[in-house]
Amino acid sequence: MQELSLHIMDIAENGIAAGATLIEITLTEDIKANWFRIQIRDNGRGISPQRLKMLPVRGHALSNVMERLKLHYKNHAQLTLNSVQDQETTVTIELPKEFR
Repeated sequence: MQELSLHIMDIAENGIAAGATLIEITLTEDIKANWFRIQIRDNGRGISPQRLKMLPVRGHALSNVMERLKLHYKNHAQLTLNSVQDQETTVTIELPKEFR
């Protein structure tokens, strides 16, 4: 769980670097589907649609987070990125509750 906290911090720091003054973190648990959803939303400058298509690029914070999630959860982790330019960015991480 400590490693997951570091991933969330990396994403939040990205938002701050993009000019965010508000970072909102939401944790959701779906008991029936047996997964956790973590959403990190910021009110930074957002990402243009053209740049959004190119992410995550190697070396970018999101790319690094996804690589580390894959190492731990294999293909059971999902990371999605949604953004509205000049308004906000939301990163969603979905993880299995139990992974063997």
